[in-house]
Amino acid sequence: MIFSYLYSSYMSGEKNFIGDLNKTFGIFSTLRIRDKLTPFTSCAIDSSKYTAFKKLHQEHLERFRMGVNTNKEEKTYSMDILNSKIYERNRKLFGYGYNDEYGLIDTTGTSSGYFSEKLKQKAFFELIEKNEAMLFWYAGKGSVVKHDKKIRNLINKTGLNSYEVLIFAVNEIANIYTIIVITFKDQEIISTGVSLKKIFMDSLNTALMECRLLEMFYDGIGKSFRYKLSKKEHRDIYEFINSLTDSLNSMEPIYNDFDKVVFKPWLTSLELVVLNTNKYQDFLTVKCVSKDLLNCVANHSIILNSLDKKILKQYSIDEDSVRTRPDCIIL
Repeated sequence: MIFSYLYSSYMSGEKNFIGDLNKTFGIFSTLRIRDKLTPFTSCAIDSSKYTAFKKLHQEHLERFRMGVNTNKEEKTYSMDILNSKIYERNRKLFGYGYNDEYGLIDTTGTSSGYFSEKLKQKAFFELIEKNEAMLFWYAGKGSVVKHDKKIRNLINKTGLNSYEVLIFAVNEIANIYTIIVITFKDQEIISTGVSLKKIFMDSLNTALMECRLLEMFYDGIGKSFRYKLSKKEHRDIYEFINSLTDSLNSMEPIYNDFDKVVFKPWLTSLELVVLNTNKYQDFLTVKCVSKDLLNCVANHSIILNSLDKKILKQYSIDEDSVRTRPDCIIL
């Protein structure tokens, strides 16, 4: 059994129309690590209710198994996919918190499922996309994606409640594009979505769905980042994004596929590790980390405490370039 309390520990959001996306939410088991608890709420979205619930459970496994590794005093092995090297590591390095090897770690770059090749790709794509989003916000990298008829139809199909939907594409770390979606309503930030896949339009579709999910999940919840912001902070973010939009080049959507993923030569560390601690566990959970990249969602405090990271030095991101911008709200 995945769920212990029927209709109590999980739910699916109501659909108003036949074509609506399925939004699922769950509250599952947690671990206490010293004076903190691992995340116990998960959410997912998909056109298929079955797939949405499967994604919901997989997100729980990622968060829970990271917690298990945080307290594990045993050895495991990681594989660097850039140079095909195997390293013996302590499992604690892949749990929550800070360590000298990789810096601060959260669930960024974690993936669960059955097929190892897809999981490997999903894990390192997620790590790359979060760092591309950081470069967009703190280094002003990327392009503005023009809204053609297909993109407008996709936005309408997603059912976003926002009036302004801004789409950006960044490919500083790899040759394929990370898509960032930021939405506003009456000049207030509503939601964000970020995704990296081999196919440009797949990335856009996933980023839009993530945006819709967060828009619904946080609606009316006082702990949402958007409700914590003052009117001035909302206005500052709106003006910052508009200024950034004006400074970037625009690009047409890309409808052809990328055959191969090529990383920039300065990236020399990209390690994969299995987080499962028992052989009988069904879903496989893998994590991707890097000594060169940030291994967590970036904000002011994270960056200011990670200035020795190669990616920050590569793009000359320092204290001045951080403090002159609003705190990053891309999750």
